[in-house]
Amino acid sequence: MNYLELILKTLNKFAQNFIALIPNIIIAIIFAIMTYFAAKLISRLVSSFLPRIAIRANLVTIFHKLTIIIVWFIGILIISAILIPSVTTANILATLGLTSVAIGLAFKNVFENFFTGILILLREPFSIGDFIEVGSQHGEAQGYVHRISVQNTHLRKTDGSRVFIPNSTMYTSIVRVFTDESLRREKIVCSIDFNTDIEKARSVIKEAMKQCKTVSKDKYIQVYVVSFSSNGIDFAIYWWTNPEPSQQRRSLDEVLTTIKKALDNEKIPMTYSTQVSFVEPLMIHNKEKIDNQDHKNDK
Repeated sequence: MNYLELILKTLNKFAQNFIALIPNIIIAIIFAIMTYFAAKLISRLVSSFLPRIAIRANLVTIFHKLTIIIVWFIGILIISAILIPSVTTANILATLGLTSVAIGLAFKNVFENFFTGILILLREPFSIGDFIEVGSQHGEAQGYVHRISVQNTHLRKTDGSRVFIPNSTMYTSIVRVFTDESLRREKIVCSIDFNTDIEKARSVIKEAMKQCKTVSKDKYIQVYVVSFSSNGIDFAIYWWTNPEPSQQRRSLDEVLTTIKKALDNEKIPMTYSTQVSFVEPLMIHNKEKIDNQDHKNDK
């Protein structure tokens, strides 16, 4: 009987406290609705203002989300103070501080990617549409920058596949940007016969390069002798072309084809390495053993 009375008293006290809190709950609900519309309005103002000061679209999206988070954070503090008047703002902040430490440890990589993503967008080392190469301990990745989100940088490779690279990896890795300039230098090595006149070969190659449509006429064409290999005289040929991967492949095809035709027309032989293969296993005899055997036979 005593237990039943205790339960009834507890429920009665709980009901009284709840009824006393009803005005606070109503005010908190109203304030939550106001916070929702305030976050929506302020974030919209931020999104409309930032593009006017030439901030990138992805960075505008991040500031839009941050504005909503900040407004709701302030709103939750006020709502908590309304619902639980006995709890001070200092207590709420202390609790949130401990909670944020625990969340920070649990989601370390997430926050790291988030903040490095903001730094990447602020520094602008590359833009949407740039062709880049990212080198890290996990290997290299090449592709067009498709999107920069708060967590990942999205690359579209030339074969159509998509690569997601964490922003923390992008920030700490070596990133090579190919398309930040209108031209990029290319190089090939061409070997010709030792009996060929070097200056004549150089002149023929240069004239052939000038005929190529994909080779820039505004930049210099360089043809240097770089070594004497076992195959012949090695020429290093440098030229400038469009940095887009498809244009590079087209330029390489045109340059190689044009040089080969020009050298053939001038009767300048190109050299190449040869490999000899034997259909049957080749028997290698030990000369010492053969000499010893012959010596014994003579005796």
